[in-house]
Amino acid sequence: MNIALILLLVTVSWACAPTTMQAAPTNAPPSGRRKRAIDEVVVTVASSEDYDEAMNDHHLKVADAMLEDIASSQGVFYNKNDVIQKIKNLDGKFAVQYNIIGADCYAVRNFVSGAKNSTNHFEYATVECDEGKYLI
Repeated sequence: MNIALILLLVTVSWACAPTTMQAAPTNAPPSGRRKRAIDEVVVTVASSEDYDEAMNDHHLKVADAMLEDIASSQGVFYNKNDVIQKIKNLDGKFAVQYNIIGADCYAVRNFVSGAKNSTNHFEYATVECDEGKYLI
């Protein structure tokens, strides 16, 4: 009886021989820290001032001075050659669009959020980058 049991176990073990395990392919990113994307970020800042061709240059100087002060107070320094400005008319309000080359979207969003919260001159701002569009 013991021999029959042993033969049965050997037969079953051959039938269920272990197979080599392979890892299933995944599309998951590698573990560890990932570097944030550095790309072009488009920031549009809408002011509470009316869009007026005669006053736009003045409004731009005021907006630039405010942003410079906020950047300085936050310790943010940037190369002005990497920023392209464009005056916009958004629903009758003066706005400035800043195209920032080589920027970190997360850092720009944080800066714009801080700038928006530190003054009531700006009605709202949007930040657009590869990650999406954010209303601030």
